[in-house]
Amino acid sequence: MLKRYSKNSSGKLVKQADIYLVNEHGITRERIDKEALKICQKLTSRGFEAYIVGGAVRDLLLGLSPKDFDIVTNADPRQAKRACGHARIIGRRFPLVHAVSPSGHIFEVATFRSLAPDPDGNIFGNMCQDAFRRDFTMNALYYNPVNEHLIDFHQALHHIRSRRLVPIIPPVQSFNEDPVRMLRAVKYSVTTDSRISMSLGHCIKRQARLLETCSRSRLTEELNKVLRHEKVFDILRACASYGLLGYWLPEFTRELGSLPKMNQSSYWHMLRTYQQQGQKYDVDEVLIILFEDYLDRQNVLRDGCISESIQKLKEVLLPLVLPNALIQKVIERIFEQKKLHPEAHTPPPIPGGTGAFKRRRRRRSRARGHVASTSRGASA
Repeated sequence: MLKRYSKNSSGKLVKQADIYLVNEHGITRERIDKEALKICQKLTSRGFEAYIVGGAVRDLLLGLSPKDFDIVTNADPRQAKRACGHARIIGRRFPLVHAVSPSGHIFEVATFRSLAPDPDGNIFGNMCQDAFRRDFTMNALYYNPVNEHLIDFHQALHHIRSRRLVPIIPPVQSFNEDPVRMLRAVKYSVTTDSRISMSLGHCIKRQARLLETCSRSRLTEELNKVLRHEKVFDILRACASYGLLGYWLPEFTRELGSLPKMNQSSYWHMLRTYQQQGQKYDVDEVLIILFEDYLDRQNVLRDGCISESIQKLKEVLLPLVLPNALIQKVIERIFEQKKLHPEAHTPPPIPGGTGAFKRRRRRRSRARGHVASTSRGASA
């Protein structure tokens, strides 16, 4: 293991970070996405630093397959855009680069952020400053795919291996800055099988009300990520235990809380059973499992009530808004499973009724035409 040093204000050398070699951390270059590796090599060839960071490094250390490979660099967005080639700059508050690979996959390339307070949030910094801006130690590891070094400012490798979720910023301050971090804390604890300390758990429960200040789009974005995760039911159950689910799905949580304790236990036991099956569910399947019983209790799953059922599912998801096509697909699948008719059953037509009515209209029309022609002949 190597050490990274820097000078303090008095000019004395102090340890800044631990640097683990490949035989110590176990991440090999072959496990990095080839296109993400090429982006890092392009930045490095132009004299910049480039690291794989965040959840990708965490998942690799845990033996999981990362969904995304985020990259961080000391190049500013314009420099990073030029180095990456096919890329674009997005965002105003803190610009990022979206580098588009030949296969069409988008990689996020961010510049190190500074600790300096700034209302616009666009002050760039160095790697050390960037490491102290992140939420939890497990997300603050920097892997250099060129020399295969892993840089650790917070003993994060030890925390990951001991399955501990450790915040970098004091929790009260961290959750006040961004309340969504509470949802992420619970999600990380479930997905990485890490424990939340008693003090952190109490803080989450006390600060949960701050989620009321979050925008609908932020909460919807986080829920969408959870709905697509293979541990979705465990995450939602953990959110409920920390008092967070009520800020995601307030109407559903109130209705579930009004049921007898036995019914509530049965519901969570059902979700645990689905989770233990180890099956990967599509989002529409997840929504069916979560809300079919609720819709049953609302008495909307009846013949001819598909529109009412769609509206009720939209209401229970508020303040979150999911795509209309997804909501309709969920309800249609429930109706199909229950062998319900989407439209009300209409009685068969009375024999001769409609035809007789049309014949009467034709006879009346011919009669009016005959009277009109007679009148014209008389006037002529």
